[in-house]
Amino acid sequence: MPRAAQTAELIAASLPGVPVSACDLAGDYLPSDPDPAGLPPSYARFVASFPAAERTEGPRRAAAALERFARPGGPDGDEYELVVTHNFLAGWLVSQAMAGPPWRWLGVNQMNCAGPASRPPSGSEATQGGITHPWL
Repeated sequence: MPRAAQTAELIAASLPGVPVSACDLAGDYLPSDPDPAGLPPSYARFVASFPAAERTEGPRRAAAALERFARPGGPDGDEYELVVTHNFLAGWLVSQAMAGPPWRWLGVNQMNCAGPASRPPSGSEATQGGITHPWL
């Protein structure tokens, strides 16, 4: 995840005073282990290429990431958090914000340059207030 850490450093340098923190939940991992029978063949082969341990651990981390990054803000009003990560987690967060099935993150491809922004439904502002990234 060196590129994500470097990107977070660049962003943080342009936002003096904004808190920066590292979080392993912002890493890149397999966020769900869908049943291959319900997937297009190319997706099924891709998911099957991951070791069983990663296919078990990834969904646990993805659930924790949803809890951490896609929750209502604090009582002080609007709060925003920029999460610098890689494709899998970004796809997972976007697909879940859109109420997609657990495998749908597979088709969300940011091509190394996306900046998806998601906001919970009206009445529940998101986030913590700062920049979160893996292993800075």
